[in-house]
Amino acid sequence: MLFAQGLNDRYGAKGLHAYGVDPGLVNTDIGNKTTGIVDFVWKFRKRFGVHPSIPAQDYLYLCEQCEPPAGLYFHRGKSKKYNKQVTTENAARLFRQSEQLCDIRYE
Repeated sequence: MLFAQGLNDRYGAKGLHAYGVDPGLVNTDIGNKTTGIVDFVWKFRKRFGVHPSIPAQDYLYLCEQCEPPAGLYFHRGKSKKYNKQVTTENAARLFRQSEQLCDIRYE
């Protein structure tokens, strides 16, 4: 979420927008493992998840908008609250630290 906030702060005026999307529990094989209990739990749990086309609607909605929608975090077509630590100041700090760690500088 901090990264999305940082991208929007830096590049939103140029037309680049980022969002966080919460897909919720989705019925896919992504959690299937060959390690006994994990595989068993995921096979049981995923039965209660939605079809992948449901969270895909959030991505489709965000990509189809001519004007960027208000909000930063979406779940099932609605903007949702997110952690109050996601601020412009914290996002800028994340970008500065990332640039230092990667030894790069973007203007």
